[in-house]
Amino acid sequence: MEWFPFIDYKRHTPEGGAVVTPRDSLDYRMLKEISKRLNFTYEMRAPWDNQWGTSTSSGNWTGVVGTLQHQKADFSMMLSYMPTRLSIVHYSGIYASEPLVMVTSKPRPLSQASALIRPFSVEVWVVTLVSAVASGVVLWGLQRVWAWAAGCEGLELSRAMMTTWGILLEDPPIKLPSNMTGQMVVGWWWVYCMLLTIVYRSSLIAHLTVPGQSPTLESLADLLKANRRERWTWGYEPTYGSGWEWLKINENPTVRTVFKSLMVVDLDEQLARVIRGRHAFITWKYYIRSVVAARYKGASPLHTAREELFNYGGYGWGFRRGAPFRSLVDDLQGRLVESGLVTTWLDQLVEAGMTARLPEPATPTMDTQLLLSQQQEGAARVILGLGHLQGIFYLLGFGLALAFATFLAELLPFCRPEDTHKT
Repeated sequence: MEWFPFIDYKRHTPEGGAVVTPRDSLDYRMLKEISKRLNFTYEMRAPWDNQWGTSTSSGNWTGVVGTLQHQKADFSMMLSYMPTRLSIVHYSGIYASEPLVMVTSKPRPLSQASALIRPFSVEVWVVTLVSAVASGVVLWGLQRVWAWAAGCEGLELSRAMMTTWGILLEDPPIKLPSNMTGQMVVGWWWVYCMLLTIVYRSSLIAHLTVPGQSPTLESLADLLKANRRERWTWGYEPTYGSGWEWLKINENPTVRTVFKSLMVVDLDEQLARVIRGRHAFITWKYYIRSVVAARYKGASPLHTAREELFNYGGYGWGFRRGAPFRSLVDDLQGRLVESGLVTTWLDQLVEAGMTARLPEPATPTMDTQLLLSQQQEGAARVILGLGHLQGIFYLLGFGLALAFATFLAELLPFCRPEDTHKT
């Protein structure tokens, strides 16, 4: 199977099972050295159905594994170690390991519409609201007690509430309480509001100039949580190899839920959906690194989750059962691993990418350009525009709508039809 940086080749016909011409890749470098040492020639073919190999209900396997099962080839290039395959094929030693990972788009700047409330957490906003109401009630209660003791008119509740809210919004009333009790309450409330507004103002400036980023997904559990909040999709390439087999037979409830909704589409469609957002691509670590190196030239819009979903033990070469040369190939392959050549070659190939091998768009798509520009926003000095301050205008519109609704409610009692019945 074609799977750079491990194996790559040129097809001369799209038909499965046809002879192919190998190109520079890890397995091909190993194959050249081993064939030179053991003095054998070879013919390389693509799998007849373009699959790695998955089990069927009949006991037969598809793809590369099925080809070895039915003795239609002597050995294969890279093939994942899986317990279910051990009775079908014999393996060489492990020479590389590649975990299954999840890829999503990099964090995007959060909408500036909610920038006004983002400086404080929900808990702080609740405490601020409750403290403003409580302070108004305390001021009103103390003033009523003082008025009862002094024998004068007390403070109305509405005026007490407007006093505390006015101070909080930095627009205090002109007339403040004249007694010491009220002045103490108002004074300490003023200090509290001053500190609170200083903290809010500084945090607001930071959020306006450097917008926060959307959270990243680091595991399948995070993916399902995000799907419950907002609709997400996820997919896998139609290669049906060890990753597919692991997802298919896994008994973990999270993995089973993911597998039920797994979207099987090709690489280009997977990446396009990831760039558009709210899509996760389940793939292999080194494979996607080489894809990124070729397509995005270092400015990657993709994020790889920290969780490694499945690390099956590694890659080996698969041999038909009874192949007499397996031990000789295995010995030379082990020498390449122990000398460090395999690791060196793998690093070289990943860094070089596969520009000449993968189809690459001539120019980045609009979605990619937009995502990369969003990620770079804030690198230079920021001039606040309508996009940064949209929350203020939304708040103004909401306030005007609320005022208009209040006006209509006040007008309603005066719009009753007059009684036209004569007594």
